[in-house]
Parts: sequence; structure tokens; C-alpha cells
Amino acid sequence: MSSYRKALADQSGFTMITVIITMSILGLFAVGAWGAANNDLPVGRQDADRKRAYEAAEAGLQWYSYQLQRDTNYWTYCGDNSKTPAYVQLQGTRSSWRPVAGADADVDTTTAKNQTAEFAIEQLPTTTTTTAACLADPSSKLLSNGVLRVRSTGRFNGKLRQVVGTFRRSGFLDYVWYTKWETQSPQVYDDSDISWASTNCGKGRKTRSSSCQDLQFPDRDAINGPMHTEDDSLLVCDSPDFGRDAGDKIEILGATTKANASVASGGCGNNPNWNGTVQLPAKSVDLPESNTALASVADRTYSGTTCLQFNSGDTMSVYTNVTCAGSPSSTVTLTGDTTIWVANKAACSGYDVAQQYNNSSNCGDVGVKGTYSKNITIGAADDIVVVGNLTHTGDGLMGLVANQFVRVYHPVNWSNGNCTTNALGSSAWVNNIDAAILATTGSFLADNAKCGAALGTLTIKGAIAQKWRGIIGQTSSNGTVNGYIKSYNYDDRLRYREPPNFLDPVTVTWNLLRQSEQAPVG
Repeated sequence: MSSYRKALADQSGFTMITVIITMSILGLFAVGAWGAANNDLPVGRQDADRKRAYEAAEAGLQWYSYQLQRDTNYWTYCGDNSKTPAYVQLQGTRSSWRPVAGADADVDTTTAKNQTAEFAIEQLPTTTTTTAACLADPSSKLLSNGVLRVRSTGRFNGKLRQVVGTFRRSGFLDYVWYTKWETQSPQVYDDSDISWASTNCGKGRKTRSSSCQDLQFPDRDAINGPMHTEDDSLLVCDSPDFGRDAGDKIEILGATTKANASVASGGCGNNPNWNGTVQLPAKSVDLPESNTALASVADRTYSGTTCLQFNSGDTMSVYTNVTCAGSPSSTVTLTGDTTIWVANKAACSGYDVAQQYNNSSNCGDVGVKGTYSKNITIGAADDIVVVGNLTHTGDGLMGLVANQFVRVYHPVNWSNGNCTTNALGSSAWVNNIDAAILATTGSFLADNAKCGAALGTLTIKGAIAQKWRGIIGQTSSNGTVNGYIKSYNYDDRLRYREPPNFLDPVTVTWNLLRQSEQAPVG
């Protein structure tokens, strides 16, 4: 082979060229990857900072919740930082920042500075106000329908995130059914037995006398919502329904197991439908001693026997008798949230079980009926009597708060001191009540519930709270004999709202109902 052809066939140096080209390409990739990663570092850092700021905002809301549990009046301090602990202000300023407890400081690699997660708490008033004005009347400045709103701002490395929390006090409006004792009030006993019943019946089922007049939930009863009793158990006949679903809590203070949360009435089965979740152990929620606090906040006050009929057009007709009979003495227009108080003119006698609606006109008894659309609370120094269907339109809420009894109107015919038949036709019976009902020392009951024919189903949408259990009807194996079967249905609006000035329980705690991020930051 010629030297020329040998030179052409020689492959020396080709591998080196390939390696050089490959390494050049790889170098370009490395430079590109380094550039992309370097550009992403600030973006990744910002995302981490925003997450830390959000965590700080949540920590602030939990910190405020803890302060409310520690001191249920903490919200009334209105951002006055002379109170302890401080770090709470009214909306509009965020000068008091508190470090998140237990959070480690982070290092910003771009600045080499330590960063600490912090939060600031603002109470959100219902109207623009000052700390001094808020301290003078915190309820009107900070609460809307019993709800408190608080904003927590978290910050970290210059990033801000905000979370708004909604708080409401726990109490009777958490339940469609509340009783202190599942036995009848001493006031419905014969006069000679009232003192005995007062001594022996105001205690749990396990320790009270078996002669106390306990009331059962019969087979067809439906309590559709959360329940609470301070008593030891519920007395049932066969299979009443308790709760709608697992989200409804059933709290029986004296029960230690689900098995002893109910007991059978004589001759009955003990097979309740626990549609709700039996809470063990249950917390205690106690009643105030009276409703007279409403007198000092009432927008309208009446005295002696009164009846209020709610009409379309937001008007209220006022009568000077308990049944709204005859012509009204006045008619008023309701323009906003209203609290009404009906006072005694003079001392009043106790509830008459043989009810003939002849109580003294001096008594602070108020009858109610009609259709309402505003937020209204009615307080009575004596009894409230629902004398006709009481229903709502729109988003109105009604509160009925009696010092003694909240009663369902049921006149009957009397002969030789005995009640015989219903005095009203079925079109005049009360069958629907939309209200939050509270009887501070008495009961919710139907008048003359042991007389007359069956009245069908009493449907309530709202809540019932009472010191003593009240009778609504009597049943037998064949169904209702007298009075009503119960269909009590929780008004879920009461989870977040309450009628104006509705009474708080003796023991109050605050619950964080919900939280949501506010964006953009305010």
C-alpha cells in the first residue's frame, strides 16, 4: 500500500475529538442547569416564606383561642394592651407582633439574616370604633348575632398571610334539646307536694326519688339534632330517634357508657335509634337563675298580660290579653333587631296544671303567634304562651325566654272540675313553632296535655332549653292518646347566630367555628 493510502486509513486522534465534543455539550447542559437552578432559588425561597407566614397566622389564631379558654372575657378587653397577655389590637393597626412560640429561626441564604415567624391579632369590630368606646360596650362593638371575628396576620421574611377566625360561645343554642333534669318541675305537682318535689327531684335519675314524675321519649318521637342533658340518662319507650347523623352530638352528663345512656320506661323496650354520636364524657352546661337581665337591654317593654301577633310587613299587633283576642291596643313596625320584655305588675302565682287561662292580668305573661321576618327576642317575667303557629320568613330568628314556662296553647272544655274535649278545632291548634326556646326555671310544655284528643305532631324548628322536662302528650301502645308527638328539628343557623340578647349559660366557653384565609392581605 502506498504511503498516501496508509495516511488516509490512519484513525489516530478521532477518539480525542469525540471526547472533546461530548464534554463541550455536557458542559453546556451543566451551565444551563446551574442557571435554571440559580434562577429558581428565589422562587423556592418565596414559596417557603409564604408557607411559614401562613403557619404563623394559624398559630396566632390558636393562641387567641387559648386565651379565650383561659379567660372567657378576654375578648372584652378590646385591644387594650394594658391587659395581660397583650398582643391584641382592634382592626386597623398591626404594631404588636408576637413570635411564634417554639418556632426555630430560619436563615435567609440570600441575606444571611435570621428570620423569625411572627403573628399579630386584630379583633374585627362590627362598626368603626375606638378602644375606649369598645371597652364601654364590647358586645355591641364586637359581636354580631353572638359571633366574634378575629384576624391573625402571620409574617416571615417580609411575606404576609392572613387568616380570619369565627368564634361563638357554646351554650343552649348548640342543641335542639337541652334539659337540666329529665323530670317534671315541682310547680306541676299538687300544692301539698311542691316542697317535697323541690327537695327530692332536682338531682340525677340514679339518686332522685322514684316517685318523681319522670317523662319518657315514646317510640314515635324524633329529636332531629344535637342533644344535651345534665341528667344521668334518657327514659325511652322502644325506639325514638335521637340525632340526625353522626355529626349531631348526644351529651348525657351522668352516663358513663352508651349502654347506660338510656333506660326503659315500664313495659317498654330500650332500643333508641342513636343516629347522633353519644359523647362520653360530656361537658356540663348550666342554666342562669333567671332571665331578668333582658329587662335592662329591652327595646320595648310591656307590663302585665300581653299578646304579640306578628304580621306581614314587619308589623306587630299588641293586645292586653294573653290570647290576642279582640282589637289590638297598638300596632308597631319593627325596623331591626328587637328585644321585648314583659314585666309583672305585681306578684304572680305559680303555674296551674288545670289551665283555664284565667291568670291575673298583673302577671308578666305574654302570648305570641304569627309570622315574623326580623331577629326578635321576647322575655317574660312569668310565662310565654304560644297561642298560634309561630313561623318565620326570610332569615329572621326568634328567641322565647321565659322566667317560668314556655307553653303551647291548648284550651279544653271543663265539666265538674274535669277536662273533657278540645275547646278549639284542629285548624286552631298550634302545630308549628320556629324559635329558640329557653325556660330558665320551668319547662317547655303543652297546656292540658293529659286532656282532649290527640293533637297530631308538634313540629319545632329551632332549639329548646329548659330546667325541667315538660309534658307534651301521652301515648299508649296504640299511639297518641292526648297532646302531641314530638318532631323537634335543629335550626342549623343557630350554630353561627343567635337571637338578639339571648341569654348565655352560666358556664361559657368559646368555640372556633371556622377559619378562612383573607386574600389579598388587608
